[in-house]
Formats: sequence, structure tokens, C-alpha cells
Amino acid sequence: MSEFSDQLRRLMAERGLGVRELSRRVPCNPGHVSQLRSGQKRPSAQTARRLDEVLDAGGVLAALAPRPVARRASGFVTPGGGFTDVPMQVRLTAFTAGQLDELIGHLDDQWHALVKTDNLLGPRHALAGVRELEAVAGLKAALADTLAA
Repeated sequence: MSEFSDQLRRLMAERGLGVRELSRRVPCNPGHVSQLRSGQKRPSAQTARRLDEVLDAGGVLAALAPRPVARRASGFVTPGGGFTDVPMQVRLTAFTAGQLDELIGHLDDQWHALVKTDNLLGPRHALAGVRELEAVAGLKAALADTLAA
């Protein structure tokens, strides 16, 4: 058993929700909820957030979910952290620290909008958004590295 499964079982019991009703509200497969409740599976961060919302857990379940690993988008950033898009790199080197901060803020807003869209549509319907998320995350990480340098 895991701490997540313990908390999930406790919250389900407190709310009087069974596996089928909870899976209907999330929505997801009842077998998946059963595996999460028994500790056989670990939730994605997205699933943990949604379960947290449905069970009104105040962030308890979301905090116990594994953190997504930030990945750099292969189209923008080399494994060493440099940009593959040379014109973009030239433009970015001309930015002031304030302009880079502003750009990172805009990318952060874009990231949150795409995550919200993914949460609303569900992972099977927003696969195109995943590529956009990876690109935004990679660009944001590279900009943050540039700003820190």
C-alpha cells in the first residue's frame, strides 16, 4: 500500500463513494480507481489532481502524486541546453533580463492554459496538446537557463 492509496481509501469512505461512483465523477475506468485504491498503480499528476477535486481533498491527493519530469522539447533545445533555432537564439540574446522574464511569464501562462485544456478534454483527446506542452516547457526551461547565466 502507498500513502496515496491510504488517503484515497480514507477520502472515499468519508465521502461515502464507491469505486464506480468515483470513476463516473472523475471520469475514468473503475478498474483504474480500484488499482489506485489498492496501491497496485500510481496515479499520474493529472489523475491525482482530478481525484483531489472530486473528493474535495484540499490538495492532499495532488501533493502525494509523482511530479512530472520537466523535459526539453527536442525541436527547440539541444541535449546540452542550447537552441537549435539559431535565429531565435540571436533574437533572445538581444533581450534584456526584464524582457526574458516577461517572455517566461507568457510561456508560463501558455503552459497553464494548455494543461487546463488537457484536464478538460482528457488525455486521450488532447494528444496534440502534449506536443505543445513539451515545446512550451522546453522553451521555458531553456529561457530560464539563459536568464540564470
